[in-house]
Amino acid sequence: ETRPEETPGDAARRFRGTDAALARLDQLLASLPPPPAEAALRRKIRLDRMVALRDRVRMPEAAAEGEALSADGPLPPYAEQAYAEQAYADALLYLRRPREARAAYERVLAASPKDVAARYGVFYAATELEDYATAYATIDALVDDEPVWRTYKDDPTRYDNADRQYAEVT
Repeated sequence: ETRPEETPGDAARRFRGTDAALARLDQLLASLPPPPAEAALRRKIRLDRMVALRDRVRMPEAAAEGEALSADGPLPPYAEQAYAEQAYADALLYLRRPREARAAYERVLAASPKDVAARYGVFYAATELEDYATAYATIDALVDDEPVWRTYKDDPTRYDNADRQYAEVT
């Protein structure tokens, strides 16, 4: 049951869950033995922490964590934990580093060419770079990939596709 002070629209509490996750991740990191012990677990926790920092809109910290993790090796490929590369790209774009962000989004797309969030990321990064040919091609492809109508199993009714509408407006 949701209490009135915890409604999703309550800006003062909207990060409560993310803050709790960050605190727990920090506790887990602190509980590990010193490096190099538990290197794989430490890296996984740091990847999760980077995503939480992005979700908390602590973009400078998310980008710094992504850079530190990248120094130890590439962020994981999509099949493993692309959410980390995506979070890093989002932080870079937020920090007005569109060239680096586009490269990160393209790494996600290399492993998963139809990743919608990464494709939108490429669009916004290209727009920031004033590379309008890439921006238009990217958004046009997103529009083309979305049908005008959605249907549901055992329901002959056609419904407007909100994802198509969003791509068209963008």
